[in-house]
Amino acid sequence: MAEACCPGYDAAPGWGVAVPVATPKPIVDRIHASVVGILRQPEVVERYAVQSVEIVGNSPAEATAHMLSELQRWAKAVKFAQAKVD
Repeated sequence: MAEACCPGYDAAPGWGVAVPVATPKPIVDRIHASVVGILRQPEVVERYAVQSVEIVGNSPAEATAHMLSELQRWAKAVKFAQAKVD
């Protein structure tokens, strides 16, 4: 990636929980609190640490901002790859 089109790019997997856009905020907040509560349990933290997985547990707004940022960041790579195919 760096040599082809995108210096400084890295690719790391990520996981999250998504709900439909029209989900009411109180439901989103409840799901978020439940998931973060589970992710903070010592046995969960330990299990993920053994696998070198960093638990973030950011807010829904932060997760949305991160996904939008990633879409913009990877758009350049997709356009580059498409140009190579065409």
